[in-house]
Amino acid sequence: MKYKLLNKTNVILLLILLAATALRFYHLSFQSLWLDELHTMNESDPVWSWKELFNYLNTCDVHPPLFYLLERWSFYFFGHTEWVARCIPAIAGVLSVWAIFKLGKEILNEELGLIAAALLCVNYFNIYYSQEARGYMLLWLFTTLSYYYFIRFFKHNKQADKVGWVLFTVLLLYSHYFSWMVLISQYVLCLLFIALQSRERLKLFKRFFMPLLSINLLYLPQVQNFKALSRVHSFWIDPVKPDFFIHYISEYFGGIARLNYLLALFAVVYGVAVIVTLKKRKALLGEALPFSFLFVFTSIFVSLAIPYIRSIMVVPMLVPRYTVIVIPSLIIMLAYGICLIPYSALRYTLLGLFLFFSLKGLLIDKQYYTRPVKTQFREMTQFVCQESRVYPLINEVTSWQQQFYLAKYSYKGKVLSGKKIDLLDSLQHSNNPIYSIDTFWIVGAHMDHIDSATDVVLQKHFVLLKKQAYIDAWAKLYAKPLAK
Repeated sequence: MKYKLLNKTNVILLLILLAATALRFYHLSFQSLWLDELHTMNESDPVWSWKELFNYLNTCDVHPPLFYLLERWSFYFFGHTEWVARCIPAIAGVLSVWAIFKLGKEILNEELGLIAAALLCVNYFNIYYSQEARGYMLLWLFTTLSYYYFIRFFKHNKQADKVGWVLFTVLLLYSHYFSWMVLISQYVLCLLFIALQSRERLKLFKRFFMPLLSINLLYLPQVQNFKALSRVHSFWIDPVKPDFFIHYISEYFGGIARLNYLLALFAVVYGVAVIVTLKKRKALLGEALPFSFLFVFTSIFVSLAIPYIRSIMVVPMLVPRYTVIVIPSLIIMLAYGICLIPYSALRYTLLGLFLFFSLKGLLIDKQYYTRPVKTQFREMTQFVCQESRVYPLINEVTSWQQQFYLAKYSYKGKVLSGKKIDLLDSLQHSNNPIYSIDTFWIVGAHMDHIDSATDVVLQKHFVLLKKQAYIDAWAKLYAKPLAK
């Protein structure tokens, strides 16, 4: 037993997981929480009732509840802080590296699993969303585990694998609505498996029927919310271009130019090997390479084709972070391409270059752990709250989101939400005591700016005392001029 625990594969996997942990937990709360993360903080705050939490999820932040339940319990036990909020995604990010090893090992062998884990360990997209207080890493992790147990169940037909497939697919469905693309992909794969197994079609149909039925039945409590979301015909997402996936792939790996050449090389090696194998008329289910192609192609194509078609015909719904469901399959394809490169020295030199350029892009080019990039709600609110006197605050767009940081820094002033120009008019002319204010802050974040008409009013009727600009955020302190 001791030998098995300390074998070469386990030691390498442990080192990869330790590196993954360091990359995901280092400076976990360095960046300010941005708009979507502040939704998480406010909606999962333990001070609200469970009913209020679900009302939020049904109205202002429409998502399945699993991530918010985990966040709420974490806040209850460990404190309502930024670090705690990002801890669950960070843990899920580390576990996703372990999960891709398991998936790669199941598809081919331990070498494929280790290479896939190494690629994912340094993956920019995985690290970034492991440090964001949203549910995308749960979506990523459960996608990988769902596919892993799905493939194991197909290959081995064991009860434990069936339970694992049902469990992780249900958890997946309760993590994000894009998880349905994964389940539909599995439906398609089931049909392909049945079609390609001419002698065992009935057996395979019976094997897949009950797990799929169980998954759908366990999702019934969420069906009404899913239907409501499907009726949405306007959204904030921009129209989707036909070549979107090429740009997404670059973004998945941090937009690092040198990596693009290696990505193309690994993909070409894999594609050529698949074509050669299929030309030899090898059975798609009989060998690892054609089987991996069936899995990779189906899982990526179906998961992207459905939302793309709906984006064209109904409403845009594709953004890179929603499509993390295809990255496990993409990583498997790239890792397989590396495995197919002849000569181990060349193979691992190229892998080493990929890891080096990934880390260089992360640590040096992007200065990921030292350069702020997210909306600086925290710093803007600190600037307002460091004043010795408390002044009222005008926030037209993000007053609800900012309340977490206002509470964190013990702001005791009034917050006025509404159109800036209307509030300024009330400050000038209203007899309502609420607007009897001589000095006040105007703040903005998340692409909120002072328009030209409002700026004219401010310059004409008020005096600017102090201002400060931050990344996608700003604060200005104004006062009424002294009477002459």
